Amino acid sequence: MKKHFLIKGGIKMAEISAINNFKKYNSKSGRSSINNVVREAFRELEKFKNNVNQELTQFNKILVKDLSVLEQQYYDTEVDSRSRDVVSVVSQVQTGNFEARNGVDLTYMLSLEKWEQYYKENLEFLNKKFGKNARCVYAVIHFDESTPHLQSMWTFSEENNQKDEYTVSDVNTAKVKSALTSAFLRRNKELGLIAGTDEYKKAFEEFKVQEKPKIIERQLAKLNKNKSDKKFKFESGTSPFTKDFYRTFNEEFVNDFMVNNAAVNELKNKVKVFSNEDVEVVVKRTEKINSSEDLDRTKFAMEKEKKDLENKIGSNDYSKNEFMKYMEILSKREIIDRKKKISKEDFLNEFKNYETDFKVRKSNKEITDFKRIFNIKKIIRDKLNQRQNNKNFKKNLKKEIKLFDEVFKNVDFEAINKKIEDYSKGEKVEELIKNRENLYFEIKTLETKTSNLKSSINFLEKEQISKNNEIRNLDEQIWEKKIEAEKPYVVSERRKQELINEALNEARKRGDTLMRNIKKDVEKEEAKNNAIKQDILDKRLQMERELQEINNKRRQLNDIYVDLEEKKRRRKAELEKLAQPIIQKEVDDLVREHLRYYEVTDKDILNFKANNKFEYDKLFGEAEARAYEKIKGAYIRRKHDAGKKFIKQMTNMLHEDANGKFSLLEIEKTVIAAIENVPDNTYGWWDDFKNNLNIELENTVRERNAVHNRSKNDFQYDRSR
Repeated sequence: MKKHFLIKGGIKMAEISAINNFKKYNSKSGRSSINNVVREAFRELEKFKNNVNQELTQFNKILVKDLSVLEQQYYDTEVDSRSRDVVSVVSQVQTGNFEARNGVDLTYMLSLEKWEQYYKENLEFLNKKFGKNARCVYAVIHFDESTPHLQSMWTFSEENNQKDEYTVSDVNTAKVKSALTSAFLRRNKELGLIAGTDEYKKAFEEFKVQEKPKIIERQLAKLNKNKSDKKFKFESGTSPFTKDFYRTFNEEFVNDFMVNNAAVNELKNKVKVFSNEDVEVVVKRTEKINSSEDLDRTKFAMEKEKKDLENKIGSNDYSKNEFMKYMEILSKREIIDRKKKISKEDFLNEFKNYETDFKVRKSNKEITDFKRIFNIKKIIRDKLNQRQNNKNFKKNLKKEIKLFDEVFKNVDFEAINKKIEDYSKGEKVEELIKNRENLYFEIKTLETKTSNLKSSINFLEKEQISKNNEIRNLDEQIWEKKIEAEKPYVVSERRKQELINEALNEARKRGDTLMRNIKKDVEKEEAKNNAIKQDILDKRLQMERELQEINNKRRQLNDIYVDLEEKKRRRKAELEKLAQPIIQKEVDDLVREHLRYYEVTDKDILNFKANNKFEYDKLFGEAEARAYEKIKGAYIRRKHDAGKKFIKQMTNMLHEDANGKFSLLEIEKTVIAAIENVPDNTYGWWDDFKNNLNIELENTVRERNAVHNRSKNDFQYDRSR
């Protein structure tokens, strides 16, 4: 029975959503990673992980760049090694499989200016949500990847107000709460209570009554012991990232920000026209996260899915949804590749083309449906033109093309194409007639650029030459507009000449006025700069005099300081000489206790060792042996438990993603093999593990196929007998 999957079936709802992906770092241990993220954001790396078109990098928009914020976090903020005080955020608009289904690029649905405005408002929302302790390091909009997105980085800190003596009221309640929760979870491993039950809650409350005073006491002791001279600090409660934050953020972002956003509403309208589907702004999409939309960021998973689908098509065992999913993958891949290779000129032209296409589709809904069909047919033909080793796969694709032609044999595609072209041409002509000021707009834009150049004058004489160059560029733009106006649109020659003459006259008038204004501004700026230079000279002389006075005072203070230090040294030597016999006995007693329980200085231990070597060796050896066995036992247990937990989590995650294609035992063996093959001296354990995992998964598939083929051959052999 013939089957054909190219005809649109069922009513679909297009979905617009957003993602704000948070990744947290420690400013002490993660500086290298943080600095690499910053460099990647500003395109200061030679190679990039994602699909970056460096031809388009000039269109990236920096909204915030204040690296001093990061320096403050590095050098003037007290942070422990377990904190996550630096957060990077990737904010992006998503439309599910809309792009892939319709063969369009979301980038061109809004202008560069509207994308910029949307992400400025997105940034404002983040700033408000993060609270008073948040400081933005940078925020930059990337237009040089597959879809426009905002990448930002934030630090979190608060004033470190030190006290001579801390009391119970100074203890961080959030840290106490966190410590109590962690301690009870450890205790519950022995109790075995089920979380959420009345028994669990009762045991937790009793535990808090018993242990809370001890934890507060420990926290207070740590406060009074570990005082810092840094101006800022980060501790529990400084950042907003709690379970409630993650649970409610996305819903608030959509309902409080996106739903009423002007850019989102415009995008919603255009998606509706480009898909012929109703559109809804949603908190969570109904599609899988691992959709074709994220092809460039989930290359391995999507490539594996693509190969699986090709195998199914090759064996003629595929459903409608599977075939359309394969088309979407190819379509999205084509969009990404086109974006990666596009020139900056074609990039800018695409915005105009999409705007015209939008108006054409809006005037005739049938055009959208036919363009979707054209896109699918083109994708199939492009795939057929590629070299294919699987002959059955190629054969079935040709069958789809044949069925396509049979289903639409009564459709005059040439007439439809001519209709689309006529609509497009008519739209362009109408736009040219209705918007006669478009030519002037380009001129005014250039004039604005010329005017803005005045603010950056460094050398006034050179600036005048620069303005002349801008005017020449203006003339060139006018000439380009003249050429554009002479294109074969259906406009009368008389009207065409009127537009050209109006543009030229306006440009000449504005150019003459511009030159006069530039000369006046140059003279004003010259006089102003001379006054500034004199003022700077006077201030420099004043500062030199003040600096001389400061140096004289500094020398006086240094002399006084040296005298005081000498007096202190002599007095200390006298006291030490008088007290040495008494002190030494007390120190020896303290050292004996230290080797069992307490802390004394390294100097005291060395003195005791010199005077009591045999006793020292005995005491230290006993203490060291006890400590080593305790530490070794605890480390082995922790290492064993952590390894089992990691293997279990990775196995369950991969088994879920595989949708039952592999057994738990197969995946567990694969994960263990990937871990064992990581080199002992690696500097990037996680990256090596992921690469090994990909290799082992492919080996598992090959082994399964080999077993299957052997079983099949054995079966055939038995049948022949």
